[in-house]
Amino acid sequence: MSSDRTEGLKQLILQEMENASSKTLESVLEFVQFLNYQERETQQDLIDARAALEEREGTISLSDLKRELDL
Repeated sequence: MSSDRTEGLKQLILQEMENASSKTLESVLEFVQFLNYQERETQQDLIDARAALEEREGTISLSDLKRELDL
C-alpha cells in the first residue's frame, strides 16, 4: 500500500474516532491490537516455515533411502 494511501486511511480513522464513544474507542483499540498481533504471528510463521524448508535441503525421503539401500 502506498504511503499516501496509508496516511489517508489514518486521517479517516482519526476523523471517525473524534466522535466515537469511550466504549467504541476501547473496542477499536482491542481490535487493532488483535490485528497487529495476528500480523506479527503470521510473519513469524512465514519465517519459521522458510527456516524449516531450508533445513530440509540435503535430506532425502525415507522411500528414497530404502531404494538406495535396496530395502
